[in-house]
Amino acid sequence: MLRIKAYNSNYISLKHIDRYLSEFSFRLNQGNVKIHTLTRMVSLIKGIFGKRLTYKALIEK
Repeated sequence: MLRIKAYNSNYISLKHIDRYLSEFSFRLNQGNVKIHTLTRMVSLIKGIFGKRLTYKALIEK
């Protein structure tokens, strides 16, 4: 099962994933967002840079 936050459904078919992603990118590129896509990508990269999740940290309780 695949979930995408932009959709309110319970299930997204892998058969039609290209259509879902095309619609999502279209909405982002139309300027209906408050933050530009490049700014969002830069903030994402800054947030993950230098961070690493190891298997040991993942399974620790």
